[in-house]
This record gives sequence, C-alpha cells and structure tokens, in this order.
Amino acid sequence: MNVWIPCGALAVTALLITSQATAQIYQWTDEDGNVHFSDEVPAHLRDKADSVELSGTAPSQADREAAEAIADSIHEAAESTAEGNKSREAEPTEPEEERLTSNTTGKLKLPPLPPLPENATPAEREARYEQAMERYQRAHDCFAPYKNANGSTKAEAFDVCPVVPRPRESDY
Repeated sequence: MNVWIPCGALAVTALLITSQATAQIYQWTDEDGNVHFSDEVPAHLRDKADSVELSGTAPSQADREAAEAIADSIHEAAESTAEGNKSREAEPTEPEEERLTSNTTGKLKLPPLPPLPENATPAEREARYEQAMERYQRAHDCFAPYKNANGSTKAEAFDVCPVVPRPRESDY
C-alpha cells in the first residue's frame, strides 16, 4: 500500500516537529568554581556536566512585539541619557577649586537652599528641584574618588563629602 503525502503537508509536519524540539543544555562547574550553562561542554569537563531539561515554546507574535517595544524604549532612554551627558559636558563648569570649596574642617561646603514660598508657582518649584538635584550631584561627585572596586565607599569620604539625600520631585 502506497501512502502519498502532499509536499505542503510534509513541510508543515516538519516545521511542527522542529518547533517543538529543544536544544540539549548542560550545566557544569569549572576549576574556579564558576557555574556554566551551554549546549557545548569542554572535553575535560564532560564527566562533570549534568543535562538540564528545558521546556518551552516559541514566543508568540504578541510577545515578540512587546519585547521589541521594550527594547525600543530602552534604546530611546539610552540615547536620551547620552544626549543629556553630551549637553552637560558642553556646559561651562566652574573651576574645580571653586566647586569644592571647603570650610575649616576640610569638608565640601554646599550652600543651603533658600526657603521656598508656600505659594510658589510650578516653575519656581521646578527650579528649586533642579537646584536641589545640582546640590545632590555635587555631593555625589565628591564621593566618586572614594569608591572601592566593589562599589562600597571608603570611610574617609564622609570626612570630606557631605551626605545629601537624593531630592524627590514630589517634595517641591
């Protein structure tokens, strides 16, 4: 008995079978204790590798579109940040010795913000917020040379730099 399958049906069947197939993934720990996941294991570590079972389906078109939208928004935010950094670099800045004026204790002295009137306009509130952010940034910049490789801050930084909490726009 001969069974004849149209080419189109055969192609669809092949696509369905391959779309459900999953790659074989292995997990192993190298000589330095680092855990790795890959579809290929170095020859000298094959006896230490364990097979990892993965299951899943291909993302839907809606999932792909949502991921692309997120990627686009991240890209736009990165470009916006880069443009902001370029414009900040282009602005003339005050000399370092004036910016980091110290009082008698050797600590960075930041001028206090003048009080904001209760009936301040939105523009005045926005200007105050920008002043507060600049004050925060100056304190933040003071701490930069005192950062350790792991991200922590050296103790002596607190003898030189003022601690200024990050302002919230909603406070102004």
